[in-house]
Amino acid sequence: MRNKKLSSKDYKEILFSIPKTEIHLHLEGMASVDTIWSLIQKHKLEIPGINNREDIIKRFQVKNLNDFIDLFLNVIQNCYREEVDLTLQIKDAREYLKRNNIIYTEVFFAPSKFLMNGFSFDVMMEYLDQGAKKIKRRRNRY
Repeated sequence: MRNKKLSSKDYKEILFSIPKTEIHLHLEGMASVDTIWSLIQKHKLEIPGINNREDIIKRFQVKNLNDFIDLFLNVIQNCYREEVDLTLQIKDAREYLKRNNIIYTEVFFAPSKFLMNGFSFDVMMEYLDQGAKKIKRRRNRY
C-alpha cells in the first residue's frame, strides 16, 4: 500500500480533531465578531473606525500583540455595558472550545475595566459561574 500524500486540508482536520488543553485563555479574548457587532448595535455604540460588521472583521485580523491589545482595550472591552452582556461572551467561549476540541482549559477574566464601568463584581461572577457550569454540563454530553 502506498502512502497517501496529505493535503493541507487533511492536516487541518487532523489538528482540529486532536483533543487539546489550553492553560491560559482570556475570556474576553474569545469574543467573536458577531458578539461585538451585536453589542455595538444593542448599545448604539460609536467606536472610531467601526461602521459595520466588515470593519470589525478587519480589526479582528490582528498581526501582532500590539494589534491584539488595541482590539482588546479599545473595542472588545468597550462594548460590554451591562453584566448580562457577559452571557454572550460565555457563549463565544463555549463555541471556541468546542470548535477547537479543547477539553480542558484555564480561563482568565480581567474585571478591572468592567468594575471601572460600574459593573457589580458579584453579579459578574454569578454570570460567569453559571456560564462555566453550563459549559461543563454540555461538555459532558459530547
